[in-house]
Amino acid sequence: AAQRSFRVRFLGHAEASEPYDAEFLELVRQRAWCHWEGWADREALRARLAQATALMLPSLEDNCPMVVLEAMAAGAPVIAARVGGVPDLVIDESTGLLCNPLDAADMARAVERILADPARATALAATARAEALRRFHPREIAGQHVAIYREVLAQRR
Repeated sequence: AAQRSFRVRFLGHAEASEPYDAEFLELVRQRAWCHWEGWADREALRARLAQATALMLPSLEDNCPMVVLEAMAAGAPVIAARVGGVPDLVIDESTGLLCNPLDAADMARAVERILADPARATALAATARAEALRRFHPREIAGQHVAIYREVLAQRR
């Protein structure tokens, strides 16, 4: 595979005084292609996701990571670990790519696929955005909650 130039941007809270965070920040500093950009509010996150080539979430465990839904809604291709509830959010090869978070080569292949085929990445992102709006828009979720409440209340009669 061809070597590609890219940047990995990390967003979020990190305290240099915390051992785990300090180790993470040092690893980022050691790599010219990595950048920690700190905390991002909703607007900044939305803007970053809209600009992103992809969102990579290599979690070892996760149930319903909001950032996956936010990336899908923003139209960013998603590469995520095949763990926990993530496969319920990301449909492999349709709304994103799933990978094994314990296999660096598998994750690298997924990134390479996105970088090598921008048209495919755009198609994944478009499908993901439509699916996110259909399944996870706040109005849809509220409607599902109302249906559950009605079902529970109907059983109590």
